[in-house]
Amino acid sequence: MILASNKCDASYPDVCIPPPPPDLNCKDITYRNFKVIGNDPHKFDSDKDGIGCESKR
Repeated sequence: MILASNKCDASYPDVCIPPPPPDLNCKDITYRNFKVIGNDPHKFDSDKDGIGCESKR
C-alpha cells in the first residue's frame, strides 16, 4: 500500500506533484497550465516557457 506523501517538488510551486520516481507525464496528472521553475524533473514544460502541461485548444 502506498501512502500519500506531503513531499511536493519545488519545481511546481502552485501544485503538489511529488519528485520522481516514478517519472510522470501530463497524462498521469490532473493539473494543467501550472507554473514550472527550476529543473523540472518530470519535463512537464517541454517548450521551456514556464508553464507545465499546457492545454492545447
